[in-house]
Amino acid sequence: MFSIIIPTYKREVLLSKCLLSLNRQSDRDFLVYIVNDHYKKLDQIDITKYDFFIKIIENGHKNGPGYCRNLALDHINTDYCVFLDDDCIPLDGWSENINTLIKEERPEIVKGIQIFNKKDIFSLYHDLQIWGLNTIDAFCSTSNVLIKTDIAKGTLFDQRFSFSYEDVDFFLRTQKKIKLSKFFKVLHIKNENILILIKKSFLSGKGKAVFFIKHGDKYPFENKDSFGTSKIRKYISQLKKYIDHLRRSSSGSYKLVFFLIIDIIKFISNKVGFYYEKNRIYLFNT
Repeated sequence: MFSIIIPTYKREVLLSKCLLSLNRQSDRDFLVYIVNDHYKKLDQIDITKYDFFIKIIENGHKNGPGYCRNLALDHINTDYCVFLDDDCIPLDGWSENINTLIKEERPEIVKGIQIFNKKDIFSLYHDLQIWGLNTIDAFCSTSNVLIKTDIAKGTLFDQRFSFSYEDVDFFLRTQKKIKLSKFFKVLHIKNENILILIKKSFLSGKGKAVFFIKHGDKYPFENKDSFGTSKIRKYISQLKKYIDHLRRSSSGSYKLVFFLIIDIIKFISNKVGFYYEKNRIYLFNT
């Protein structure tokens, strides 16, 4: 048995899809803790229609996903927990494979696979994990992660991160080797419009600024010593193959141009958020 922690903020439709997918799992030996990071209660979620335990924790106001996960950890008594996002749909065999992994290996931290419903450069990074490039020892998000509860409670999320990079900071501070498993997968739903993407990129930039001030240049994905030069080369090689594949397909060129334009816009928004938050923190501390 394990516990599932799901922070949510104004995404009842996606959360319902996530819960329905959990209800379709053949192995429902798990407990679900949902933390609502909003002042409005989750009235649309009827916990009585699901065949597993659900506890909704009402936060009452917005504090960010890290705060929500810490809040849920106070309620958990199982040896293991899983960090899951409300826009991630567990696929068939998800919980069964997790419980098997717990019984047979008793691991410390294991990152599962994400499959994206829409392709972009970010989702390509996760696709490369499926293709055999194990980069998890350098970077880990909280979208689909199994972790020992005592490690999670002993580390906790830094609540100064309101959005983004709280997961990178968290796993960096665990000082644990993170394994990759291809046997428990989730479908990550991406249905945001360009305005939401710009806003998220801006907020992500703010999170990166907090991380930079806290850790300096220790961000593992940008650290060649932790990431490994050979892995970087393999990643770039696979990226080039993917781009060549798009260019040869009938609509691939248009998709490639669209991806690049979106990523340029997100990159600019991210940089604006980074320097905005960095300067704000420095001014606040002087």
